[in-house]
Amino acid sequence: MGTPLFPGNIFARKCLASSLPLGVPQQEAAKHKKNATLQLPRLSFNKKTMKRTSLLFTVVIMLTVFSCKKQPAVNENYVPVTQCKTFTRSSGTITCCLDSVIQDSRCPINAACIWEGIGVARFTIKFKNENHVITLATQKFSTLYSKDTTLVGFNIELVNLFPYPADLNKRGNYNNYIAELNIVQR
Repeated sequence: MGTPLFPGNIFARKCLASSLPLGVPQQEAAKHKKNATLQLPRLSFNKKTMKRTSLLFTVVIMLTVFSCKKQPAVNENYVPVTQCKTFTRSSGTITCCLDSVIQDSRCPINAACIWEGIGVARFTIKFKNENHVITLATQKFSTLYSKDTTLVGFNIELVNLFPYPADLNKRGNYNNYIAELNIVQR
C-alpha cells in the first residue's frame, strides 16, 4: 500500500476494502486489513513530564547562549585600536589614544609554549595641549618594554590586550584590538 493507514480512519478502511480484488474471501480480507493497520503508541503528557521537558529545553537554550565566545564587556578603561578615551581625574583630564598594536606574541590559548609572550602597543597621551607618545607592554620585558609609566602626574598601566590569541597561525591582524588601561593620578 502506498500511504500509511491509521486506526480509526474510516477512509483507510474503505480504501483497503476497495483495493482488494473481487472474489477475495472474507478471511483473506481480514488478513490484509490486519497487516495494513499501523498501530501508534498513545502519548500521554502529565504535569511531571511537561515540567521535565520544559526544564530540559531551558537548560539546552541557556547552554547554547552562554557557551558562545564573547569579547569582554566594554568598560570605561577599554580603548579600541585607532580610537581615544578621555579619563577625568581631580587634577585634570587626560586622553589616551591606542595608535596601534605593534606585536602580539602571547602564547595562544591551549598551546604549549616555552615563554608566555608579550603584547606591545603604542599610545598617544594628550594632557593640557601636549602630546606624548609611549609604548607599553602586557609585561615588563628587560629594558625594551615596560608595563606602565608615569607621565604628567598620571601612572598609566597596560593591564591587558584583547582578544587573547587563539591560534598560532592567525596572527598579525591587530585592527580589532582593545587595550585595557589603568590610570591613577600621582
